[in-house]
Amino acid sequence: MAPSQKLEVIVAPDKPTIVTRRTVDAPRALVFDAWTKPEYIKRWLGPRNMEMVVCDVDLRVGGGYRFVHRTPDGQEFGFHGTYREISRPDRLVSTYVFELFPDLAARRSAAAASLSGGQRKMLGIAKVLISEPRLLLMDEPSSGLAPVFVKHVIDALRAAIGDGTSLLIAEQNIAFLDLADRGYLLDHGKVRVSGTREELEASDAVRETYFGL
Repeated sequence: MAPSQKLEVIVAPDKPTIVTRRTVDAPRALVFDAWTKPEYIKRWLGPRNMEMVVCDVDLRVGGGYRFVHRTPDGQEFGFHGTYREISRPDRLVSTYVFELFPDLAARRSAAAASLSGGQRKMLGIAKVLISEPRLLLMDEPSSGLAPVFVKHVIDALRAAIGDGTSLLIAEQNIAFLDLADRGYLLDHGKVRVSGTREELEASDAVRETYFGL
């Protein structure tokens, strides 16, 4: 198989696992070190526009890891996990908990169908973001989420934008306008106004529609 820089993400609908696969032109031992040694992990893991400020690794079965990335404006995003299988240099199996959605950590062994509506929404967003998509289409991502989690989702999507993901979002929550380069206000199926974020924030039509002013 020819070496590839493309990341393949496999999510089976009936299994609580996510498999990532990428073929690289490097010795297995070096690839294993790249996943397990902090001095290497800091050099490649995570969005290109973020600094890894925490890189803790306890490489043993039952041990764990925790990584935290910081954006240029100071926001931090962490994730952690536990090592389940270690067979150097061929196999490394671990859990993965994105700390943006800590409520899911306690339900990591549960079937998705048993989660609440808000938890399923968070799970869907997390599964999409881990694949680092170039284009993400979302229909009302705030639906079913408590306000505190809406802010977390906005922060996560802002980080995705910084890593090169483009977003097309249909959303009634005006807070998502903060993510937009350009937006469109639909009223009864017609475009009432469009413009840049700054233009929409200053628009009388937007204030009238959302606030009745």
